[in-house]
Amino acid sequence: MRTFALSLLLCAVAPVAQAQSTLDRAEEQLQLADFELAARTLEEVADDPGADLDRDAVARLFRLRAVVRSALGRDRDANRDLAALVLVLEGREPGPMPQTLRRRFDRLRRAGGEQRLGVRVSIRPLGDEDVRARILTDDESGVVVQRTELSCESGGSEVASSDSGMVTIRGQSELECRGRAFGPGGWRIDESVARWRSGEPDLGDPGTEDPGGAGIDETLIWVLVGAGAAVLVGVLIGVVAVAASTSGVGGPVWVPRE
Repeated sequence: MRTFALSLLLCAVAPVAQAQSTLDRAEEQLQLADFELAARTLEEVADDPGADLDRDAVARLFRLRAVVRSALGRDRDANRDLAALVLVLEGREPGPMPQTLRRRFDRLRRAGGEQRLGVRVSIRPLGDEDVRARILTDDESGVVVQRTELSCESGGSEVASSDSGMVTIRGQSELECRGRAFGPGGWRIDESVARWRSGEPDLGDPGTEDPGGAGIDETLIWVLVGAGAAVLVGVLIGVVAVAASTSGVGGPVWVPRE
């Protein structure tokens, strides 16, 4: 039994170790100025859904690829990688990179503010007997999210599934829909579930009002929150400013300047 469990563990760890080894190899090729080979190595791991990269590895992938593409004169692609890096890091420091790229990264981060990469599932009745479910992601440019999976069940049985991000279902009075989003190297970005019954309001669509907020003056709330946040941000900026830029994805969280 122990041998079987150990075998399962090794099978799970092997793809991760191999992916990290591939990233290490790409970084060595970059240091040797073999940019074309480094680019091919990075594409190899990015296109492998079985690589099972985690957030840290994906951040490293985008950082290295931005450096390689910039060195090859592919500035537009490098900027796309930097924008993806901002989204993946969610305020954390990127790690070492050339100063020119670091300045571009900082500009993109300031312009984007505090971004979070998540997934939501929307379920909306269309009239008659049709209901539409779709996946909504925070990756508007489509740089990070490479693949989505959407499946809907009714009464415990699957009634629809799609990898296009949207399905239309007919003749069901209740649904449970689950959406998943995947990034480079098979990174599972996020997962979300929405449930709907006939006669209930739409679920998951932007702009749906929150009935729990009825009767509260939102303007007053934001004024009070803003006053407290201004003091807090001033303190946090002072703390984060002393952090080294080589801290990497696990380092301190960046706080945007007001």
